[in-house]
Amino acid sequence: MALVSAGLMTVRPGNALSGGDDVFHVTDAGKAAVVQHSPAPPKLTRSQQNYQDWLNYDSGLSFIEYMKMKSHVRAKEAGRA
Repeated sequence: MALVSAGLMTVRPGNALSGGDDVFHVTDAGKAAVVQHSPAPPKLTRSQQNYQDWLNYDSGLSFIEYMKMKSHVRAKEAGRA
């Protein structure tokens, strides 16, 4: 309720869908406060970044298949393939 008082959230009375509990919603000011007060994401190593890229790629390829494909694309872009 302190966040509601600070204008960072709004509250509405509960209903059947919420099980009777109050429903809270973040305001634009609340979103800005989160961005301002959140720590920077940690730096990833190249291997960690490759793994995150593979997770985000969502192609059905295994990790090794993805890395081979990525290597082939890099070589093709460099004019070596």
